[in-house]
Amino acid sequence: MKRIPSPAWLLAIAAASCSGRTDRGDDAAEIEAAPASHLCSLLAAEEIEGVLGGPVGPGMVAGPGGTACQWDGMGGRGFGSPIFAQARVINDKRFWSPPTEVGGYEPVRSVGTEAYVVPDIGGWTAGALTDSSVVTVTLNGGTADRGHAVKLLRILVARMK
Repeated sequence: MKRIPSPAWLLAIAAASCSGRTDRGDDAAEIEAAPASHLCSLLAAEEIEGVLGGPVGPGMVAGPGGTACQWDGMGGRGFGSPIFAQARVINDKRFWSPPTEVGGYEPVRSVGTEAYVVPDIGGWTAGALTDSSVVTVTLNGGTADRGHAVKLLRILVARMK
């Protein structure tokens, strides 16, 4: 199953590609991804299972340009939305675009330089700006909630150091 990026990420990528930036050469929308195999190793499936309340498969490369790692729930879909977790790291601070206009947006303290959590379709997305990267964690289905999204974001940012 492929995950459709959250609306906040689609807007950030679209804005970057339409910005007319020329400081990166001909491909202004190129995304510098953290090596996907490294990203998938930063969070264990057991940690994801703990926050989603059910078993997940191994982390798989996902997202535009391999910028994400995704853990899909085992056993198919629950009521409504599929169960999954996705972590994304983009090594370019220019892609930071917190979704402040989304209902339920909340700033989060003590994670990176700036951080937020916001309800996302069927789940939650937490994002942080670090000294060199934009980091997000999206949880969907199962027992995903605001606190679990922020917890995984904190863990991911700490392990990136």
